[in-house]
Amino acid sequence: MNAADFEKEHSHPRREWPRRSSDYSEPREARWILPRKTANVKRKAQFQQKLLAMLIECCALHPKIEVDQEIQGGAPCIENSRVTVDFVLDRLSVHGSVRAVMKRSLPQLAEDQVRDAIAFARDFLEIACAQIETNDR
Repeated sequence: MNAADFEKEHSHPRREWPRRSSDYSEPREARWILPRKTANVKRKAQFQQKLLAMLIECCALHPKIEVDQEIQGGAPCIENSRVTVDFVLDRLSVHGSVRAVMKRSLPQLAEDQVRDAIAFARDFLEIACAQIETNDR
């Protein structure tokens, strides 16, 4: 038995991969993406409208927090910065106190801005829970 015979016996068939179009003019469809259902899209749009209304209502209570689609994708941010309320809460869970958050993570913010972000989150949850309770009745 020579080397060529050995390679023929132990070689695996070469796997052919699907070829892509070279101009990329048409988007490639993945097989695992399911077709969208219009009812889910409609429900999602309604949910986003309710969420935006709750955010606007909460922003009226906290003028130092703003919601702008151009800044951080519409997440509630502290006024004149790109610091989101979510980030402030995350840092608070890590550091444990407002002063530690200001000292270690967000020295550019004032204490009242950090406290207002926390109050915004609390009020938003209260508004959302009240909305859920009215829908359950």
